[in-house]
Parts: sequence; C-alpha cells; structure tokens
Amino acid sequence: MEVNSSFLGKFLYAVFFCMIVPAGLYWWALQLPVTLPVVGNALIGSALAIIGFLLVALSMFDLWRYGEGLPMNAYPPKNFVDRGWYSLFRHPIYTGFCFCCAGISMVAQSAGGFYVITPVMFILCIALVAGYEEPDLLKRFGKLPRKTIFGLPEEATAQPVIAERFGVFVSAFVPWFAMYELFIYMGIDHYYINTILPFEENWPVLEWPEVFYASIYFFVGLLPFFLKTKSQLRSFLLLAWWSAGIGIFMFFVFPFYSAPRAFVPQTWLGEFILYERSIDGPSAAFPSFHVIWSLVAAVTWSAFIPRWRVIWWWLAGMITFSCIATAVHSVADAVMAMIVVWTAAKRNTVWTYLQRRSEQLANSWREIRIGKFRIINHSIYAGLAAGLGILIAAQFSIRIEVLLITSFSSLAGGVLWGQFVEGSPRLLRPFGYYGALLGGLAGLSIAHIVYGQSYVAMACAFALAAPWTQAVGRLRCMVQGCCHGTVTSGQWGIRYINEHSRVCKVSDLKGKPLHNTQLYSIFSNIIIGLVLLRLWVADASPSLIVGMYFILSGAARFIEEAYRGEAQTKIIAKLRIYQWLAIASIVAGVAVTVIQSSDQVLLTPSFSFPVALAIFVSALSWAFGMGMDFPNSNVRFSRLTG
Repeated sequence: MEVNSSFLGKFLYAVFFCMIVPAGLYWWALQLPVTLPVVGNALIGSALAIIGFLLVALSMFDLWRYGEGLPMNAYPPKNFVDRGWYSLFRHPIYTGFCFCCAGISMVAQSAGGFYVITPVMFILCIALVAGYEEPDLLKRFGKLPRKTIFGLPEEATAQPVIAERFGVFVSAFVPWFAMYELFIYMGIDHYYINTILPFEENWPVLEWPEVFYASIYFFVGLLPFFLKTKSQLRSFLLLAWWSAGIGIFMFFVFPFYSAPRAFVPQTWLGEFILYERSIDGPSAAFPSFHVIWSLVAAVTWSAFIPRWRVIWWWLAGMITFSCIATAVHSVADAVMAMIVVWTAAKRNTVWTYLQRRSEQLANSWREIRIGKFRIINHSIYAGLAAGLGILIAAQFSIRIEVLLITSFSSLAGGVLWGQFVEGSPRLLRPFGYYGALLGGLAGLSIAHIVYGQSYVAMACAFALAAPWTQAVGRLRCMVQGCCHGTVTSGQWGIRYINEHSRVCKVSDLKGKPLHNTQLYSIFSNIIIGLVLLRLWVADASPSLIVGMYFILSGAARFIEEAYRGEAQTKIIAKLRIYQWLAIASIVAGVAVTVIQSSDQVLLTPSFSFPVALAIFVSALSWAFGMGMDFPNSNVRFSRLTG
C-alpha cells in the first residue's frame, strides 16, 4: 500500500476516503432494496453520529500529534500511538466510523444503511485491521503492549484500577445489550419457529423462581468489580465475548422464538414477570442469555472463589430452572445456552483438537498408480465438494443442463487461471478460486442465453451453494498442501512432513508450524453459508444474496491472505494479489446488491435420477481435475505437483 509519499498522493488518498467513499455509501443506501423498520429516531441517531464524528476527528488528531503522521495506510504514522483516544479504544477511528454509519441511518430511517451498510462496514473494518493493519504494525513496531480501557486487560497478577473494571463492564455488556435489544425490536416474522415443545405447553407458570431469574443482574453484573487480578478480568471478558458472540450470531442465523405461556399472576412476583415480558420479547430467546450469563458467572466465580464452587453452580442451576419455570424460555433455549458456554469455555481444547486433526489430514497424502496415471486420495474431497454444490443448487429449480454447464465452466476457469497466474515448472496444474468464480459466471451467462433462466436467480442458487462447496474443498487443500499459511507459533500452526505436499515440494517449509489457513477458510465459509441461508429464509432479494456473497467472501479472503505463505503468490504495493482481488470482489458485491430483481428463488426439493447423474458427472470431473494426474509428464496441465 505504500506508494509515492508526495503531497498529491496524500491529497488523493484523503479525497478518496473522506469524500468518494462517503458519497458512495450514500448512493448505496439509496439504491438498496431493503424495507424494514429502523430502530431509533432522529435524536438518538444524531447523538450517535455526532459522537462517532468526534471520535473519528479527535483520534485523527491524536495520530497526528503523537504518531507524527496521518490515518492513512499508504502513509502510516512514524510512531506507535497508545495515548489519547487510543488509550480508550484499540481502533477509535473505525469505532467512530461505525457509530456514524448507524447514527446517520437512524436519522434518515434508512433500512439499507442500518441493516446492510453498517454491519458491512463493521466487517470491512475488521478485515482491514486483521488483514493488513495488525500484521503491518507487528512488522514495523514488533510486539507491543496494547492496553486500552475498553478492551482486553493484560495478563498480569496486578490489581486492576476502577477504570479498568468499568471498561471491562462496558466491553462485556454494552455491545451485547445493544444487539440483544435490536433483535427484540425486530420481533418475529411468519417463518419463525417456536422452540416450545409439545410436552412443555401445559406446564404451569411458577412465580417464586422469579427471585432467582432476577438475581442474574447481580450475579454476573458485579463480577468485574470483585475480581482481584487483571488476568481474572481478562479471562472473564474473553469468556463473555465468546459466549455473547456465538449467542448473538445464533439469534441471527436461527429464526426461532419462545412463546411465553399465559397465566394469571397471584403474587407481586407474578406481576413482575408480566412486567419483564412487556419490556422483553420472544424473538431473542434461542439461546437463552439468562442461562448463558449465569453459566459465565458460575465459571468465573468458581475460578475466583473456588471453595464456594457448589454455591455458584447451584445458583446458576436455579437461574436456569427459573427461565423455564417462569415460561420465559423453552428447554431447547436453555440446552443451547449450555452448549454455547461449554464451547466458549473449552475453546482452546476445541481448537487444539481441530489443529491435531488438521495436521493428521495434512499429512495423509496417499496415491494409487495405474501405469502412468495417478489417483491421489484428496480427489475424494474435490469430488464431494463439487457434488455437494450441485446437490444444493439443484434444490432451487436450476435446470440440469445449467448445473453441468456452470460446473464445467467453473472447473475450466480455475484451471486456466492457475496456469496463467500460478503455473511453474514444479506446478503444472494449479487451480485458482477467482478463475473458477469467473468461469462459473461465464457459464451462467451461456446458460442464460441458451435456456432463458433468470441470471440473478441462477447466480443466487449457486451463491447459496458456494460456501459449502468451498468449505469441503478446503479439505482437499490441506492434503495437497496448497493455500497453506505462513510460519507461526506452535499453538497456531500445523506441520507438514509428507514429502508429496506442496508445502514441502514447492514452498520448502517442511516441519515448520504454519497458520492453518485452510481451517480458517472452512470456518469463514460456514459462517458465510449460514448468513446467506438466513437472508434467503428472510425473503431477501436474489441480488442482495449474491452481492453479500461477493462482499463476505471478499472480506474473508482479504484476512486469510494475510496469513497465507505460498511462494508463488505475487505481492503488489504491499498487498498480495489475491487481497486486491478480494477488494475487487467487495466492490463488485456492492454493485450487485443494488440490482433490482423481482425473481424468486424457491426451494423445490429434488433428487431425481437426472440430478443424481449431474452430481456424479460433476464430482468425477472435479475429482479428476483436482486429484488425478500424470506425475512423470512435463506437459502443461499434466500434473498437480512433484
């Protein structure tokens, strides 16, 4: 990103980000086909926008005053800044910018601005930080302490000051509360599913457990002010963030609600239950955050005062019981909350397990020789990925001919891209994701001309399938050794020792711990796949779904590329070539989202013989293209590696 540091360059950079980008966002908001009620009003929106603008402006001043530079990645400040607003927030400019987006959207009552642009800008800020700024700061300044009031406390046995305790309280609860209330405001729609099971419907509503239900506010809310060390605060905040993050994501992905059972109050506790119901709602129920926070509190209190562990867990159990007994939540809500907190608390154990399994898979290369022909075991993953993609797309009224044309053109595009972008004497048949994407789009164009099916509808069906296809396909990448990461620490890395792997043959990184970028990609694609499916369930326009695929996959790829270490990838202006292509994908996605389309992408379940045949042919073609070769030949396209 570092170009000529002339005044003109800085001026153009400032014009682009301070004028062109805001104007583009304004245009985008006007064009987006989103019609939903917007939370807030002009007063709240104005306050939020003003706070955001001041935070941006004052943080820029801090960069100029303490960093001796400008907030420009192409012309970064000379000094690392951790004073002023940077002592409060790790990234105050981006925080303020997101506040501005949300506030202005409230003032204008712009559904597109609030529900699409604001979260997209939040995601893109994360992508920029994780995919460029953090690695760049590490390269320029080394590992520096990043102490902020509203952020993770340092790992230390020192006693935290009151400002740090308050900062942890705000960091743990305020973002969660804002998102929770947003889902309450949005309510439920016709397609939402009630989590109350038949055997729960006639259970009586008990009033006395309300005492325990209401105790959660003290049980978890007092934690930041009682924990003794900064390390304890850090552990609590990490558990809170992970639990809340997973829970809020599930609110979005799963359209579930819990219908409260009717009852006539007999005591003041019953009256209080009805009052709580009046200010709450059934939509933000799965998982139950009352249960989540009670379990987070029990885990933390037990680590802080272990001799009272039985009391902490008894209280968490009573709070969980109260959620069901007062008819606020279903059994399913409570059970899912337990799964969420277990996953968050055991995240390191889960990660270690996944790393171990990934390393085993990465070194599992096997081959079968039939004369000069070789079948590599990872061909099964390529075939499964292609077959899964065809199976999913076929459920949305896509013609068999269109399925095959798109599959073959995507395969051809990936092969050609790999040849012209990544081919080498040691790598005669590489593949490229962006080539496959362009090939698929070309195939859809042909299918649209020949068969007349709506281009946007067909693209939407394949967009819904693409993340799942790529997630499975990344298993093939692990075995092949492509798309591998850069050298990292042992905790984050997996080691390749199989001589056939591209890590050993092409990149010469045998035995070194590498970022598990294939697993990162699997996670990001699963998240993207769930988000797109949720948009489809909510009757979002096909163009919005396709555009969001381009945007989200571009953001994920931008981050992923920062941690990839393939020797043949070109670097242009401090960014890997695929990061530039990821940016292009994001821009293209923005353009696609504004396309007006009345097409519907309807689910028409189908697993007929023609569909099965298309799955088989596509799977076999991709398995051959990506997992079978002629290893002793030097002819172009003949071998995968070696």
